[in-house]
Amino acid sequence: RGGTGGVNLPAAHPEADLRADPAVRDAAVLAVRLEGGAVTLGVALVLAEGVAPEQAAAIVGRALPLAAGLPVRVMCLAALPRLASGKVDRMGLLRQMR
Repeated sequence: RGGTGGVNLPAAHPEADLRADPAVRDAAVLAVRLEGGAVTLGVALVLAEGVAPEQAAAIVGRALPLAAGLPVRVMCLAALPRLASGKVDRMGLLRQMR
């Protein structure tokens, strides 16, 4: 349970909720295990043109209200890393977030 205090976020589409925000072009959400075993929520965002990275935390708060008060690592990227299959390279994102 680590850093999230045992709170489960519904897996019902947090990435789709983020992408529904016009300030977000793409998003990935993952669980990030920190040193010591704590777990935090990791959010990688590709922001729309003209959106400042400083706005990322507010965007995450609006799209994922159940994450309010939880430790969240937010990372803004020019593009999400992709595997040859076109899927998001989640392991690559995890390495960047640690």
